[in-house]
Amino acid sequence: MYIYPLDAREAFLDNAKRWVSSYRQYPPGENHRVVVCLPNGTPTDSDKAIFADIVVSQFIEYTEGGWDIGAYQCVASQVDADLMVFTNSRVRFWKAGWMSRFVEAYKHFGPSGLYGASGSYERCFAYAAHWPNPHIRTSCFATNPKVFRRFPYTVTSRDEGFKFEAGEWNFMQWYEDHGYPVRVVTWDGFYDKKNWRNPPNIFRRGNQTNCLVYDRHHDLYFSAPPQEKQKLEAIAGHVNAMGLATSRVMA
Repeated sequence: MYIYPLDAREAFLDNAKRWVSSYRQYPPGENHRVVVCLPNGTPTDSDKAIFADIVVSQFIEYTEGGWDIGAYQCVASQVDADLMVFTNSRVRFWKAGWMSRFVEAYKHFGPSGLYGASGSYERCFAYAAHWPNPHIRTSCFATNPKVFRRFPYTVTSRDEGFKFEAGEWNFMQWYEDHGYPVRVVTWDGFYDKKNWRNPPNIFRRGNQTNCLVYDRHHDLYFSAPPQEKQKLEAIAGHVNAMGLATSRVMA
């Protein structure tokens, strides 16, 4: 699924066009359906025309104010699938087969798991003062929507979205508390939270080419000078930040 916010059409138009272009240029590698969520407005023919070059199975409107997380929950409540890949408005693809990697994780670790395109140990403002603060980044992740529906909180504001991703509601922790597997999925492996900051070229490390997708924060890192890159990497987490040896869980 992809999100195109109608209350900020001009701000996100280029992002939506780039998502469509990258989706066409870099095939997912699996049979699937595309769902587009259109929050905070009444969709026009022009809005839907942005996606005319791809087959969209469903357009879903959302009006409850929960930003990207609320939109994810809205779509998950209406669409049944074995596995759903959630992408926010600023995600783009850069290499073919990105969905196949999520499917490989799903098949290996199980249908109830949470599979993120990137993970971080960063603190989340006032919502998590401690560090490390392991969490799956919500710009892009995959899970079974039937499992996702069981999450006990409904996000209705941006503030609650921070709680969901990396604060007191940390949805990754909810998956772990229920015994469901959680992995960061890269091109070279599948990593648990003790190891997901260890691989080379991941989010905010090296050339980031181990990442399945790119988003706004990848781009900020790409354009940052060397000292700023070091700072951003430190915030996200150094190698062995959890005190464990580097290990690749599965190639």
